[in-house]
Amino acid sequence: MFKILIVEDTLAIREEVCDILLLEGYQVFQAENGETGFYMALQELPDLIVSDILMPKLNGFEMFEKLQKNKKTSGIPLIFLSAKGEKEDVRTGMNAGAEDYLVKPVNTEELITVVKRKLEKQFLIKENLEKLVKENEYVLKEAGRMAKIGYWEFDQKTKITSWSKTVHTIYGTDPREGVPSEKILLNCFDEVSKQQFLNARSSLAAHGKLYDIELKITNLKNENRWIQRVGEPLYNHKKEIIGSRGIIRCITNLKKNQEKLKQSNERYHLATKATNDAVWDWNLVTGKIYRSAVGFDKVYGFDKKRPIDKKANWNAYIHPDDKNRITKLLEKIIASSDQNNFSFEYGFIGPTGDYKYINDRGFIVRNEDGKAIRIIGAASNITKREEIKNELILAKEQAEELAGFKDQFLANMSHEIRTPLNGIIGFTKILLRDNATKKQRHQLNAIKTSSDILLVVVNDILDLSKIEAGKMILEKTNLKLPNLVNSVLSTFELRIGEKEQTLNTRFDKNIPKWLIGDTVRINQILLNLIGNALKFTAVGGTINVHLNLLHQDENKVNVEISVSDTGIGIPSDKIKNIFDPFIQSSDNTARKYGGSGLGLNIVKQLIDLMHGSISVKSQESIGSTFTLTIPLIKSEKTKVKTKKNSTTLHKLKSKIPLKILIVDDISINQFLAQTIVHDFGFKSDIASNGKVAIELLKKNNYDLILMDLQMPEMNGWEATTFIRNKMEPPKSTIPIIALTADVTKKNADKCKDQGMDAYVSKPINEKELLSKILLLVNKETQKDTSKKICDLDYLKSHGPNNPKFVTEMLQLILTQTPLVMFELNKCSAASDWEGLHGNAHKIKPTLDLIGLPKEIRIIAKQIEESASEKMDLDLIPAKLALLESTLAQAYNELNKELEKELKKIKT
Repeated sequence: MFKILIVEDTLAIREEVCDILLLEGYQVFQAENGETGFYMALQELPDLIVSDILMPKLNGFEMFEKLQKNKKTSGIPLIFLSAKGEKEDVRTGMNAGAEDYLVKPVNTEELITVVKRKLEKQFLIKENLEKLVKENEYVLKEAGRMAKIGYWEFDQKTKITSWSKTVHTIYGTDPREGVPSEKILLNCFDEVSKQQFLNARSSLAAHGKLYDIELKITNLKNENRWIQRVGEPLYNHKKEIIGSRGIIRCITNLKKNQEKLKQSNERYHLATKATNDAVWDWNLVTGKIYRSAVGFDKVYGFDKKRPIDKKANWNAYIHPDDKNRITKLLEKIIASSDQNNFSFEYGFIGPTGDYKYINDRGFIVRNEDGKAIRIIGAASNITKREEIKNELILAKEQAEELAGFKDQFLANMSHEIRTPLNGIIGFTKILLRDNATKKQRHQLNAIKTSSDILLVVVNDILDLSKIEAGKMILEKTNLKLPNLVNSVLSTFELRIGEKEQTLNTRFDKNIPKWLIGDTVRINQILLNLIGNALKFTAVGGTINVHLNLLHQDENKVNVEISVSDTGIGIPSDKIKNIFDPFIQSSDNTARKYGGSGLGLNIVKQLIDLMHGSISVKSQESIGSTFTLTIPLIKSEKTKVKTKKNSTTLHKLKSKIPLKILIVDDISINQFLAQTIVHDFGFKSDIASNGKVAIELLKKNNYDLILMDLQMPEMNGWEATTFIRNKMEPPKSTIPIIALTADVTKKNADKCKDQGMDAYVSKPINEKELLSKILLLVNKETQKDTSKKICDLDYLKSHGPNNPKFVTEMLQLILTQTPLVMFELNKCSAASDWEGLHGNAHKIKPTLDLIGLPKEIRIIAKQIEESASEKMDLDLIPAKLALLESTLAQAYNELNKELEKELKKIKT
């Protein structure tokens, strides 16, 4: 589509011209003066400019002069718009290089005709330029590849021709004597070549037509040569031809080789023997076809009993399904002088009726006029290759189908396993917040540790593709190895006691106190190995766990961990495959002891990922010893503090209080989600499915929805689609967070596609959930502070009709509270729980005094209790951020109130 720029300061004329050209199918841009037109031309690079002459800021002449000086716009043609009688302006514009002019008011038919004519001319110029560039690129490429290429140039104004040294060599002249006269040069050509050269030169000078011709000459040294001469036009800035240039090269040897090629058939036989191809030569002038008998017998299946029909056309050998396609492609290539090589694949029914698949390659020989006169080619039988290709395609389709089944299986397993884990992990955390006894807290911590590690194992099993592809990433955290081992062993205390087993541990004291490694993965490895030792050891047996320092340098240590037992042992024929997936020591192991056979395979992969090693020694009925070595990095710290949780939540302006709609069909999940939300200080309602949720949303206002996905009657995706498409704002834009036990990428993408704003997997990570709630609610509120959050009645009741007292209290609160808030964040970052407890206790009376919402006061109390009991410490940064954001809004209200009280004092 052509682009046209209209530059006219009169709106009516500008819009009239635009409407006419838009109806003609052009893309039109408008500018109200010359200055705007100049910058729009630079930006849009139109194919044509239609411009008024007299305009403010920059008139038409000035704009056109600037465009001519710029390389990007110098070639854009321009048509002036002129009022009647302004002949001097028209003359000036045409002298400046304008293509044409139109008289205002504009005649529609004349405008369309002039514009169309100029664009057609511009198109031809661009087409020739593009062709020139392409052919120049070809010439340069050939020049770089081949030697002895000469260059020439002709100046039409001075009639002077210049040659490179190579051209003088080809014509047998002395460069010091200059270029010979035209008469001498023309005498070098034979009559046919002379006429061909004169025609090509004339066509180039008159129409800018490029040429590439082969000419026969006898040079001035009386040497017979064939030369290739290539010419192209040279243009000035007005697109006028001012000369020509090109290359000349000697192709005498090439022509000789071509002649030899025409006389020789021996190569066909040699090629056939070397490649087992069917070589053929088709003379397009006579219609005769040469076929190598041996090759056609091998490729197509012809023999003496079933000979090939020598009079048959090429189409006779092509399968009917491919005949029309191959015929059309070949006709197109023969007709096109730009393409000489081709390659086709087609079906073929052999003389015995069997189906073959053929690959045919060929080269088209052309005469001096570029007309195809001959095709030489070779055909190969690629039937086996195609059969293998089809087998691979079928295998790929089957693999993709199996992958689909696997994805569905993983999605189902994710939901089924994570749903009960959500309840176990969630309520364990809640119970740990209550006033449990020391023994109960110890037991709950064991449940929590086991659940957390089980969740990691489940994650790895559900994400089999990640393990198989080796995409699992190790974390680098500070750890105390003996403490880590003891933490894992504590999860097995109850089981060891029940089986009356003896646990022996020995830790090498030379192991550095602090190391760096992946605590979760080491936990997972130890959990598998120690769990297996307990499982396969009978009542009264013994379990040994030993840590040894094998080697250390300035940066790294190699630690050996051995886990041995007096259990059932492993048969000798099973040991070599014991780390393979789904392998167990005997066929009845799963029935008797349980397990899937994946544990040791996961252990092996994790240790390999850590660049460690693992080995096993075992005897049946005596026991087994698993020994693993792990390289770990030395930590530079002697004491590791909890790092400050980097978060941007302190920037939030939260809407207080929040009311959240929880949508889930399982009662335990409802109860857990509601408990978590209430612990955040938010209110909530429950809906058992999407249909109930929509009814509640119609009746009530909510700040956010927590949406389960798999529910009866109406699932989470359907409910979200209804809310987004069928309800009116603001309820159609309410933030929705998906809560789901399906952690596959396909499920996450579907949530996003259906219009959900965020995604939190089960078991629920409370810190992640709180962060996403606050971030999403903040986007919706857009710093809405129209609703006051402070209630100063209590403060003012201490000094009724005493603005001085109120003023002093407000000034004190605005000065001291930010300092306390700063100390709270500082203590949280340094894990100073005692200091955090004291400052949280200190800020509570201020919150009561300024009358902040109950939910915020509860959060301050929770921070104080968490610091005192040292529990739920991971939630403290988010709760501090919520408290700080609420206080930021309160400061604005208190400052306004302070101004009022100060005015009262003045009056």
